Amino acid sequence: MAFSKTTLSKTTIPALVLAGLLAACGSGSDAPAGPTFDTAEIDACQLFPVNEALGYAGGSVSSMSSTLEDIGARNPMVCSYNAGSTSRPRILMLEVRAARSPKAAASQMDASRDFLKRLAGGEIQEVPGLGDGAVWAGGDLHQLNVLRGNLMFLITAQTDNAPKSLYIAKLIAQRALSRLPQQAAQTKS
Repeated sequence: MAFSKTTLSKTTIPALVLAGLLAACGSGSDAPAGPTFDTAEIDACQLFPVNEALGYAGGSVSSMSSTLEDIGARNPMVCSYNAGSTSRPRILMLEVRAARSPKAAASQMDASRDFLKRLAGGEIQEVPGLGDGAVWAGGDLHQLNVLRGNLMFLITAQTDNAPKSLYIAKLIAQRALSRLPQQAAQTKS
């Protein structure tokens, strides 16, 4: 069967345009590879247990509750303790936030940098060696944000000095990351 020049261009050009568009969209290969965690398997208080909070506080801590917790509807993605008093709180907290994919989590973390800078009242700094990336927002905030796969860990460690807060937040992050349920991770590339 012979094709005329006109027939070939009418069928080939749309196919080439479609192939070009698909290639431009990509397959997500530039996306951060990493595990996608099932949040049904995650409990922040198992990742950051009370005995560790006691150790970091150097004394007593009280579990912080909300009205929802009082009726038995605790959010398993948040675990917070007060190592101070109600008038002068010293918060130790782990909050886990999930995104639909590692790429979406990385995008959310990048988008939060300016907001963190404003909340902290100053600069933020990269913290190497934690998860898939980490950022410390000291100042008034004392919060470490750690990326791991599709998860963002928001770790607050309020002490009377920023270097101590960062040290404690890094310890909380390292231990929480080591406790992530391996059965909850599904590696996706």
